[in-house]
Amino acid sequence: DYYVLNKGIPGNNVNNLQKRLERAVLSYQPSLVIIMIGTNDMVNPSKMLSYSTYSDKLNLLVDRITKNGADVLLLSVPYADTGYLFDRYGKDKYSVGPNEKIDSVNEIIRRTAIEQHCMYLDINQVFSSYNSPGRESSSLIRNEKNTGVKDGVHPTPRGYHVIAESIFTFLKEQGRSYNKIICFGDSITFGAFVLGQGTNKGRTYPAVLRRLLAE
Repeated sequence: DYYVLNKGIPGNNVNNLQKRLERAVLSYQPSLVIIMIGTNDMVNPSKMLSYSTYSDKLNLLVDRITKNGADVLLLSVPYADTGYLFDRYGKDKYSVGPNEKIDSVNEIIRRTAIEQHCMYLDINQVFSSYNSPGRESSSLIRNEKNTGVKDGVHPTPRGYHVIAESIFTFLKEQGRSYNKIICFGDSITFGAFVLGQGTNKGRTYPAVLRRLLAE
């Protein structure tokens, strides 16, 4: 009986995760915590953090979780559609290109996994292999063709499914088995714009992961 909780909240950055870590994660005594965080930290002007602040906060987050007895799986964050971001926020909000910043934060995530001896899965590479984000209807990131919306950040239902499938396959290949998993993050973990958003039901990645594990 697999226990998978969705603890994603839209708009969160790593600082928000730190503030709600105790009540959202540690109080449940999970065996595995899957963290995807960094999109808002890098591309949302109201939530942006410096690389050094992000790194310090992420390291502290992982340290507290592992000291509580859980394993950690860090996920890289997907690229965004920069054109949509510039339309939404204005190009002047970015002194460095958004996806250049995402490259930098993903390197911090990878390095943190090495230094903290935890697991790492490159979801950005997975999405890139599907040519996502893109402007075609097949993109795993929401766009005008597949949803009628200039989103460029949030996955489509298929995108969430790919995240869950990638995690399931990764854990299987690692020979890891966990029966109490918490998915911790922002709107991508939350499952923004799909059935069951904010829960472990419907088409969110925690929901799909729960079903895959149960099978």
